[in-house]
Amino acid sequence: MRNARFSNLALITITIASLSLSSLAMAKTVVVKHPAKQTAVRPIWISAYYAIWVQRAGVLTPQKIDYTAFSHLIQFHDVPADDGTLDAPGNITPDEASAVVEPAHAAGRKVLLCIGGGDTSVHFRADFADAIRPTFINNLVQRAVSRHYDGLDIDMEPLEDSDVPAYTTFIHELRLKMLQANPNLLLTCATSTEPALFASLQSQFDQVNVMTYDQAGLWQGWKTWHTSSLYDGGDRRLNMERPFPSVQEKIQQYVTAGVSPAKLGLGIAFYGYVWSGAEGPDESTQNVTLATIEYHKIMDDYNQPDRWHWDSAAHAPYLSITGPNPADHKFISFDDETVCKEKVQYARNKGLGGVIIFELGTGYRDSQPAGKKDALLQAVKKAWLNPETLQSAASPSITLAKKQAAG
Repeated sequence: MRNARFSNLALITITIASLSLSSLAMAKTVVVKHPAKQTAVRPIWISAYYAIWVQRAGVLTPQKIDYTAFSHLIQFHDVPADDGTLDAPGNITPDEASAVVEPAHAAGRKVLLCIGGGDTSVHFRADFADAIRPTFINNLVQRAVSRHYDGLDIDMEPLEDSDVPAYTTFIHELRLKMLQANPNLLLTCATSTEPALFASLQSQFDQVNVMTYDQAGLWQGWKTWHTSSLYDGGDRRLNMERPFPSVQEKIQQYVTAGVSPAKLGLGIAFYGYVWSGAEGPDESTQNVTLATIEYHKIMDDYNQPDRWHWDSAAHAPYLSITGPNPADHKFISFDDETVCKEKVQYARNKGLGGVIIFELGTGYRDSQPAGKKDALLQAVKKAWLNPETLQSAASPSITLAKKQAAG
């Protein structure tokens, strides 16, 4: 998660022992109907982040959110101070918490408070100290209980090898304190590293959500690539040592480490990357610059039907902007409605626990008419609640035809 950017039981009951009942509390009943049979569809979660700066900006207010489109809302974020308190400037106020919790609960949805975010590890490390950790944990649980959250989401970034012992102790003690305060409180996490750690801690978490985005950058030895492709692109390779990164690869790392698929969530990004000086994936990054961009800006500033492309091997959409001057070329990688649906279906087909969305505000287009303002979220909702209408995304051999991009 970045600090400044970023179901279904039916005629046949399927019991998934490794998923806690609390994690499935929001699952809806969906029956896939065929002429000769009816099949139960396995429940998954949709956990959507909602950033406090978006809430404060007043464009996507809590009243405008479609709470029926997800199972859990994660209010992002409180940054811990180094003394174990949660009183850092800019943290969520009681009124701001209530403004989200009340309508979400009225819609029957769970709300969690995210602690951390990008570049917050230094604060966690200070609060893991033996002299501070009990105070830190007490403050975390008190905040969740006093503001009527349904749980906590821990997002320590970056999480490194040296953090494993202290993080392990912290999570065990935090979970125990939460159980003592309210056994129904949920504990989730966002991660992109340390699969073995989360395999060892999976019993403590209701959701282990993997941030399967930000998968490429202007790093030494790299080429241009999709921010969150479902697959690695087949025969194309980043270098002699490895293929390009993908959602599938990242999730497999956690499964191989021992995390139950039913505990894992994959990521959907409501933002993208602009590679200026390139036309598409798998190109040299020489003289190329890179910037993040919100989905609503991609659609407002760059989207045109003839620029939209579908990478059928990687399963990733992108815009390609060309012209006489190579310096004006742009490769814009992002998650669109097609791949949002595919990722939800992929999570279900692969037996994963669900998906996370980062974040609602960057996908909201206030300039559009009613019903089209949150197109990405509505695509996720459709895939979640009406999976019988979707083509399987379990195989990278699926090829989709080029489509007309929405305005």
